[in-house]
Amino acid sequence: MDYYAILGVSQSATESEIRTAMREKTPAAQQDPDQFALLMDAFETLKDPQKRAEYDAQRNTPPSLEQGRGLGGWVQGMGSALVVAGACPICNTMAPADEGFCSECGLTLAGTVGATPQASPLPKLVEESGRELMLRVGESIVGREGADVALPHPTISRRHARFIVSGSNYVTLEDLGSTNGTKVAGQPLPSGSQKALTNGQAVQFGSVKLTLQIPNVPQPERRVLGAKDPGRAPIAALGGTVSGARLEGASGTHTLKAAVTTVGRKAGNDLVISGDSFVSGSHAQLLFEGGGYKVVDTGSTNGTRLNGKKLTANVPETLASGDMIQFGQTGFTFKV
Repeated sequence: MDYYAILGVSQSATESEIRTAMREKTPAAQQDPDQFALLMDAFETLKDPQKRAEYDAQRNTPPSLEQGRGLGGWVQGMGSALVVAGACPICNTMAPADEGFCSECGLTLAGTVGATPQASPLPKLVEESGRELMLRVGESIVGREGADVALPHPTISRRHARFIVSGSNYVTLEDLGSTNGTKVAGQPLPSGSQKALTNGQAVQFGSVKLTLQIPNVPQPERRVLGAKDPGRAPIAALGGTVSGARLEGASGTHTLKAAVTTVGRKAGNDLVISGDSFVSGSHAQLLFEGGGYKVVDTGSTNGTRLNGKKLTANVPETLASGDMIQFGQTGFTFKV
């Protein structure tokens, strides 16, 4: 697969040219989920120097019979990977040729690699002139040049801020230590802190004002559950579950256990997410400790996010009612 052709750039294209091509092609590609997935795959590979070097080396390696026999049946050549019938090269789990992804670690084995196509349009920024700037799932850097959201204005820093969009269109914004600051609804956003955003909210980078539009976004609902520790009051356990504790998502409501609730794509987990190739076989756990819940990523391939922030593997994070949790590309709201 030729990622350069997909983006419409030459093999000598700079990172800035690659980002520009991505911005130009995104609006049209979003109308076709398959095309958008390919475009995202090409962008994620070519913008990263290490991934790009590996891809270029693979493209220039002619296919051979020995490659087909290696790595449990993998056949590699000309920048594509085709599973004949063998083992995942990451975790060595056997996978059928038509599966498309590893059932254990979530590695994509065939077809497109990258973000899962969104069922709904992605968030966008609208300038006062009416020009629209699209965001994407994951991280979008705001900056003066060579950024995902390029704002060529003297009050904009080269790396000014970043948006993080989860698979459920939950959007957070972080200032990256910009010179002239970032504001949300007229209020300064402290450098390094993240803020959840809502549809129609005004954001300002330096002197540049924009409006955020988020289609079909579920907003967190927070309640004060206790005077001493808002949002984290002890929860009464009843039998094998905790009264009222649950995850709510597109697939429905999932009641959490009073000890450990396991999350993953493999059968046998308490919460099985089988339709998301970015979810590992054993992805995360929700722990009930000290009268409250914590979420911990158990070393998944594609990570777990809490309110847009990627969790450090094996480090538990305390939950409050209304928190947004994203396993791979699948989002849930934690409620009690």
